[in-house]
Amino acid sequence: MTLADKVYACYLTRIPCIVWSGPGTGKTSSIKYLAKKLGVPIECIISSIKEPSDFSGLPVRQGDGVEMIPPKWAKHFEGTEGGILFFDELSTCSPNIQAALLTIVLDGVVGEFKLPETTYRCAASNFTDVVGNSELNTALGNRFIHLIQKPDVDQFCSMLRSSFDYKLATVVDNRKTGKYEENKQNFADEIAHFLEGADHRKFLCSKLPEEVKTPMDYAFCSPRSWTNVLEILSVLDGSEEELIHELIIGTIGEVAGDEFWTYIKSKLFRKFRFHSHLNDYKQVFDIKKLGLEQSECDVILQEAVGYCLKKIGSKNRFESDKARDIMIHFKKQFLDAGYAGVLGGYIKKIDSIINFDWNDSNKSQSSSNSQLDSMMDELFKLTKQ
Repeated sequence: MTLADKVYACYLTRIPCIVWSGPGTGKTSSIKYLAKKLGVPIECIISSIKEPSDFSGLPVRQGDGVEMIPPKWAKHFEGTEGGILFFDELSTCSPNIQAALLTIVLDGVVGEFKLPETTYRCAASNFTDVVGNSELNTALGNRFIHLIQKPDVDQFCSMLRSSFDYKLATVVDNRKTGKYEENKQNFADEIAHFLEGADHRKFLCSKLPEEVKTPMDYAFCSPRSWTNVLEILSVLDGSEEELIHELIIGTIGEVAGDEFWTYIKSKLFRKFRFHSHLNDYKQVFDIKKLGLEQSECDVILQEAVGYCLKKIGSKNRFESDKARDIMIHFKKQFLDAGYAGVLGGYIKKIDSIINFDWNDSNKSQSSSNSQLDSMMDELFKLTKQ
């Protein structure tokens, strides 16, 4: 994918992005080209040569008060749809300028003037600026998806031969497909399940960088960045996996991004998400009606077994009984669909859940606890990554 394609994907999510690379690699021209292909207005601003008042507005006396008049470049977007506001050489800006940009980048507010909702904000910076005197403010950095532009000779030659008039890649926009709201609920459940799934992941909810050595260190975990990951998945589910992976890493960083990608990639483009149907699984989970492939069923069964192992034997009798009912329904579905082979790897766990009786008078409390501990060990092995 070209840089314009990647920025286009960010554009669809409406999450601001910043492109990092060396000088002369086509950052500015790619973003201008995107605006041209989309047929939308664009304003390119070299922020480092501006004053803070250029972003907060100029105070003008109006009657008994003072009104902040927005700059001309902001007024250019008035009444437009889908325009692009581009801040070039962002990390060369002084801390005062960066502070003035915070509300513009996040909320699209320039002084007292609100940019149209669809006005997209993005930025670019050179690698060499990262270690300069004006490093990017971490609060500002956390508002962006960070993209690394690495020049590719084959891609460049192809664009050169086309006189730099190339087609944008096809990127799915689920706001238009009608799947956005459903995706948002499904992926919200998946992100929550991921963060709650292991003790070390709880620290990934918010993890500031210890120091900034590379541009990707500005991509770090925070409630805001996880919300942005949710938006990326909700809008772009169905697009190229490599693209989604790159945007996730550019939002929460490489370490957290790769671990989350390992977890979530098998759940993209899913016809059935177990954690989203805990209350209506009997009505929804029908392998034949959903047309589920064997590989999809394996992922679903792994989720279901992991969940039920956690709940069986719970002090909450309702949860324990529900876990048993889930396994009974799932086992029947897999056998009816001819997927007995998928059950094979989990059959001992499944049968132990179905046959588990917390109140069996022939078992002592200690043996019940021992059985439960054994199941918890199996769960740990199952979910360990």
